[in-house]
Formats: sequence, structure tokens, C-alpha cells
Amino acid sequence: MKIIKDQLNNKELEGYELMKGAILCFSLMVVCGLILMFVFALTLKPIDNSDFSKYKRSGFKILTDYKTGTEYLSDGHGGLIKR
Repeated sequence: MKIIKDQLNNKELEGYELMKGAILCFSLMVVCGLILMFVFALTLKPIDNSDFSKYKRSGFKILTDYKTGTEYLSDGHGGLIKR
């Protein structure tokens, strides 16, 4: 780092420091955004009686055939059970 600073003039040094700051700011915003997305993804999912907890989901889904109005229970692996 010291060698690079010695080789740059004042304007180049300002640009280099500005670039470092911009990259740091952008990377912090990306990390904070990813953390917020993860937290919201865990907290906003509704839970039902078949779930163990917010973190151990059963994966069951209720699907409706809109033509007949029949409801089916799906486990996400291809099996359907008429409700």
C-alpha cells in the first residue's frame, strides 16, 4: 500500500481513495441487503399446524382445482391427497 501511494500524485490518490470507499460502501450495502432478505424470508412465511417450527417447515401445500373446487394436499414431491 505504501509503494502505491508513493507512486501516485494527489489527484490520482484522491481517486484511488474514493474508489476504495465506494467499493466498501457498495459491498456493505449488498451484505446488509442479503441479511435483510434472509431475515424477512424466515419471518414472513406463514406457518400451519403441520410445521414443527418456523425453521423446520413440513412443506405441505394446499392446492385448489378451480374448475371443480376440489382441494388437494401436496407434500412437494409429486404426491396429491384429496382433502
